[in-house]
Amino acid sequence: MNQGAKNTKPSRIPRWYYSSFVIVALSFSAICASLYTNNDTLTTYKQSIYTTKEVNDFQNELLELTLLVNKMDAPGNDIFNSHDADKEEKLFLKYRELFITKLKKILDERKSKEKSLNISINNLYLLEEKIHLFSSHALSIFSFYRTGNIPQAASHMAAMDKLNAEFADAISKEIDKITDLFHKNMHIELTKASRLEHTMFIIGLLTFLLIILITFHEYRLSQRIRQNMELHKQHEIKLEALVNTVIDGIITINKQGIIESFNLSAQRIFGYEPQEVIGQNINMLMPEPYHSEHDGYLKHYIETKERKIIGIGREVKAKRKDGAIFPIELGVSQFSIGNNPTFVGSIHDITEKKQLMLDLSNQMDALNKVQSVLELKPDGTIITANENFLKMTGYTLNEIKGLNYTIFTNTEQKKTQEYIDFWKNLTQGQHQASEFQRIGKNNKEIWFQGHYSPIFNEDGELIKIIKFSSDITQRKLMEQKLSQFLKEMEEKNQDLEIAHEQAKIANNMKSEFLATMSHEIRTPMNGIIGMTELLMDSDLNTSQQAYAHTVMNSAESLLAIINDILDFSKIESGKMDIEAIPFDLQTIMDDTVEL
Repeated sequence: MNQGAKNTKPSRIPRWYYSSFVIVALSFSAICASLYTNNDTLTTYKQSIYTTKEVNDFQNELLELTLLVNKMDAPGNDIFNSHDADKEEKLFLKYRELFITKLKKILDERKSKEKSLNISINNLYLLEEKIHLFSSHALSIFSFYRTGNIPQAASHMAAMDKLNAEFADAISKEIDKITDLFHKNMHIELTKASRLEHTMFIIGLLTFLLIILITFHEYRLSQRIRQNMELHKQHEIKLEALVNTVIDGIITINKQGIIESFNLSAQRIFGYEPQEVIGQNINMLMPEPYHSEHDGYLKHYIETKERKIIGIGREVKAKRKDGAIFPIELGVSQFSIGNNPTFVGSIHDITEKKQLMLDLSNQMDALNKVQSVLELKPDGTIITANENFLKMTGYTLNEIKGLNYTIFTNTEQKKTQEYIDFWKNLTQGQHQASEFQRIGKNNKEIWFQGHYSPIFNEDGELIKIIKFSSDITQRKLMEQKLSQFLKEMEEKNQDLEIAHEQAKIANNMKSEFLATMSHEIRTPMNGIIGMTELLMDSDLNTSQQAYAHTVMNSAESLLAIINDILDFSKIESGKMDIEAIPFDLQTIMDDTVEL
């Protein structure tokens, strides 16, 4: 993550978004108002039709009821003209039955609709109560007429006419009530219709204005969309340029695994041109078994959302155009547009990195075989150590892991300024290298040639110290023995020098003695040689001459021996000179034989 990145304020919502929202809200309100008004108008119209129909039906039923009342009343009057009581009675009973049936039907129907029409039918209940009285008067008329009691019949006829008038009045009142109700409802409906007409006019006007506003807004919005499309196109160009400049390969695929984009780094890594891979399955860039199994992996993720690499990243193998298999670090992320997921793969070729790590690992293995390695925290806490170090110190890793490095130093050494400065310089990042004396397990003395290397992180902070060392204990012990031996030899050399001086004095004395002795001996020898030469020059016979010659040779030989002794003395004193003197080999051989 880029540490230099700064927090940015959230992007401001554009004004056209709010205006679009307001227009949509107004449109929705206008539609709702229009629908409500239309529904109210339709309801009013239906209610008006329903009320008119109900009022008309009720009026017709009351008129029919009035007609039946008149028909019931007629037989009571007609009997005085027809004088046929049985006939008139049958007619009365017929119309009475029709009246009762009709009245009951009206009462039942109007009772259920009384509240909806807001009509009181109390007057009709009065008819129901008085129909029996009316019937009684009518039957009395027929009965008295048969017996010839005309006055009584006329009396009952008058009473029946009075009831008939009451029935007619009650029905007339109901009709008037219905008429008034009808007129009142019509007035209400007309008033409501007038209001609805005004409302529809206002809604129509608002709708017209809204259409103008929507048209203007669509024009502005279309301009903004064109601008956004241009910006989007520019962003795509910038994004493409950015993607093509990154060192990692960037590949996008759809949910079927089909390649949709392939940047320049991906071309460089895999060796393909874009037209060779776009539209092809991503598994063409994979060796087996990934090649055969990738589609199954992708389908399983889409169905279960179980992540194995998406958002995690891992090291996998890839295949170049030439068929070469190489290692990569693969990171996969996902984004969706609608219900269509797109997967973005980031590919980093780690061939050189893997080879470098392999070389480094081999170097470390080789180093571990010949060097002792110890890792420490900055405070000196032991992290780990290799076998060579453990063998050198005599400890196991479990015995020293987590302890402080001072376990390898004695108490006196810890207090020395040299040791304090050593750790101070080391923790300040200074490399330390020298020969060090430490103690191992059971206070075993050990010596090593060590290199302490501070290790830093990216921020320059000391994170650990690695010590490489070679065991030089045996060499140090040999050096100690050699030092002791040299010390002893130096003492012996001092004794030898004294003896040499004494020998030199003795040799000088010897040389002086030899010089003195040679001088003392050579003087008489020269006398003998001189006298022998004189003797040989005298008259001697052959035998005498031979004897004198032998004495002469022996004297010269003795003189030569004396000279040789002096030469050895010169050799010891370094003063001998080599001379080239001619000689007669035959004479020397003869003289040697004679001796």
